[in-house]
Amino acid sequence: QNYNCVPHFVHNAGAATKWQQGMASAGASLALPIQWCYAAPTDVLASTEMRAVTNLRVSTDFCYGRSWDIGISSLIVWAAGAAPSKDTLWSTTNGRYEVPGCNWTPDHESPAVPLHIMLALMSTGPVGISDMIGHVNASVVIPAITKTGVLLKPSKPVTTIESLLLKPEAGTQILGTFGVGPSWYFVSFLVD
Repeated sequence: QNYNCVPHFVHNAGAATKWQQGMASAGASLALPIQWCYAAPTDVLASTEMRAVTNLRVSTDFCYGRSWDIGISSLIVWAAGAAPSKDTLWSTTNGRYEVPGCNWTPDHESPAVPLHIMLALMSTGPVGISDMIGHVNASVVIPAITKTGVLLKPSKPVTTIESLLLKPEAGTQILGTFGVGPSWYFVSFLVD
């Protein structure tokens, strides 16, 4: 989507690829990781040749709602060797601050905070807390990290389970991951 908004990229073969390679080369020369947002499957495949592209955002913008819906798109990003990531999240309602162009959704309510934090961690990508200054709820953010500041993450990102792809149930989302050694997590949320 990002480069579809730039007429030069749409009308000139190779222009978008040159832009992507330039971004990745700049990141590599400075030893900085690059995140791509709104990546199409072709972008995910292109990223396999660009070491600096370490993660690709697989969710919509948090402000629009449904940014928890990361399961299917995480599969291709993980298969390509990168980390999927979820958009930033709020740890509070931020005083019900109105973001221009974004309707208030259940995603912005306090009961949704644990879901967003858990999915951000389980995505294996960066975790971004985007509350207004003075509005961060540290009591829900701090349990997501160790005392040394390391994010608690699984070995494999959370993705839609393959059997659900074969026989999808309307409105059902079942996500899974695995780790080293026996461990089980079961989390259930009712989302609209």
